[in-house]
Amino acid sequence: MPFDRDFKEATQKMNLYVRGLDETIDFSGLDRLFSDAFGEVKSVRISQTIPKSQDPLKPGAPKSLGYGYVCFNKVEDFKKALDAATINGIEIKQFVPRNDRLEESKRKTAGPSNLFIKNFNPSWDIEKIKEVFSRYGEIKTCGLFMKPSPKDKVERPIAFVFFKKDDDPLHGPQAA
Repeated sequence: MPFDRDFKEATQKMNLYVRGLDETIDFSGLDRLFSDAFGEVKSVRISQTIPKSQDPLKPGAPKSLGYGYVCFNKVEDFKKALDAATINGIEIKQFVPRNDRLEESKRKTAGPSNLFIKNFNPSWDIEKIKEVFSRYGEIKTCGLFMKPSPKDKVERPIAFVFFKKDDDPLHGPQAA
């Protein structure tokens, strides 16, 4: 049975992501496992290796990569499987489309931002740096240092501005 690839519709049709599959499991085995345990399965998909040999005399059977997808027909069956969390060592999670996973990942990693600043007016002091960059978010800490240039050994100022977690300084310097 083919897996329902229409992601928008698929999330409404109760798709699950399953991992920890044995490399020998096939589509009918996965279908049977989930339908026997939870209810009517609409479709299954197992991510598999590509056979190494395309030579018809030496067929290479694809093997499971250890994960796949199960789509249910009924909400009750979907919820039973999701609530179970595992079956025979197979982990069960709700399917999340790739774009949504990437967005979630970006949100999780969007923590405090430490901004490195160089090539600014050497007459600026810490207060001037705070004044200029505070328009892009609340500043937690700020540091100003003199660093010798590798080319001409002349000391030039550099600064670090550490913004609080909820602020987004990444758009600030382009706007300045």
